[in-house]
Amino acid sequence: MKHTYMFDYDIYWINCSENRVRYEHMRALLEKEFPNNKHHHVEAIIHKPKYNGITMAHMVAVMKGMSSGKPFLVVEDDVGGNCGGSSPLTLSNSLRFDTLSNSLRFDTLSNSLRFDTLSNSLRFDTLLNSLRFDTLTNDLSFVTPPCGGNGSSPLTPPCQGDHKEKEKEKEKEKEKEKEKEKENDKGKGDWKQTPDAIYLGLSYWGNMKMSRKKILAECMNKDEKIVLINNKVFMKKGARGEDWDEHFFRIRDMFGAHAILYISKAYMVETLKICIMAVSMNKPHDIYLPKLQKKYLVLGQKNPWFYQLGKIGGQEAGTKINFSGIRKITSENI
Repeated sequence: MKHTYMFDYDIYWINCSENRVRYEHMRALLEKEFPNNKHHHVEAIIHKPKYNGITMAHMVAVMKGMSSGKPFLVVEDDVGGNCGGSSPLTLSNSLRFDTLSNSLRFDTLSNSLRFDTLSNSLRFDTLLNSLRFDTLTNDLSFVTPPCGGNGSSPLTPPCQGDHKEKEKEKEKEKEKEKEKEKENDKGKGDWKQTPDAIYLGLSYWGNMKMSRKKILAECMNKDEKIVLINNKVFMKKGARGEDWDEHFFRIRDMFGAHAILYISKAYMVETLKICIMAVSMNKPHDIYLPKLQKKYLVLGQKNPWFYQLGKIGGQEAGTKINFSGIRKITSENI
């Protein structure tokens, strides 16, 4: 079935064009299933060190999407679709996208972000030196370089204020983050609250804590991959979340980035920071995305349309997910 939407967004698909099998597969999939959306191919450089090529392609896709001034979908080239799950058509009914243009102020995005000059203003060859990646892992914030900058480059601003002022600013930012988390929790299940991103493709993998692993060993049967305990979603490989409504759940601690609909500008910017950090560490950027899931409202389709296709090298067993018939458990230990 061809998909049409009440809201408009472009699709950015990541692929190394040297892999003709995946290239032709994605072109056919998108042209057949999404004929009314604009499709943009983003080249992934497979000759880069492991993980860097795909991560850099994600970063470029997000930057291009931001310059479009509207929500956008980023997909990887190993995906299949329509595994008997929810059609993305349900998004238009259950999400408040009629107010999206007002709440996100995308009309001013092109002015505030000068993407036409981005390649000149950002010196990626010196980026790793300019950013303090040793501290980025902790707070995901850009750190002012040592004193001596003249302000001519956005990456070398002049030093202002003393150490105490900087500490105060950091404390204020932390308080703002805590307030945002509280507001997100208050708004649980309330569609007046616009999500920052939606996963249209899921993964069982995530951050698994030992305490949670023990509880799941007691509650989950061997053949089960998902259970609902006290309205909280737990997956066998570590991903978890909170029940939201009949179509969606709120994502916590999930890896994977093969199909994400980006909605809020703040989430897009934070994703770029994650990608830069991942490139510097030569790690896949999706393992750091749970940091954003704590801070922002990120939802996932219970029966996602996209999954990684096994016959072209995707990890189908870990991404072909369906919430139908999952067991509900009540436990005092959670």
